[in-house]
Amino acid sequence: MVGSIRGVAAVVVAVTLGGAQAAAAQNPPPKPKLVSPIYGEAQIQITKPATKVVGGDVVTTVLVKNVDKAPIAGFVAEEY
Repeated sequence: MVGSIRGVAAVVVAVTLGGAQAAAAQNPPPKPKLVSPIYGEAQIQITKPATKVVGGDVVTTVLVKNVDKAPIAGFVAEEY
């Protein structure tokens, strides 16, 4: 009697898990929506420059963060 109850329980678990996997396969996740980029001037944040000497050169590193919701197309940083 105990063996048949275990067998029925195993079949119920297998059918339940198989049904959940089949339902997940039928509904693929939605594709992310593309956002059109910003052309021209955009809002950014700049960190404090980190200056160090590498060999015989002085190298200044500046981190730039995009604070707009859209990507910046053709971003170019110019030295002043």
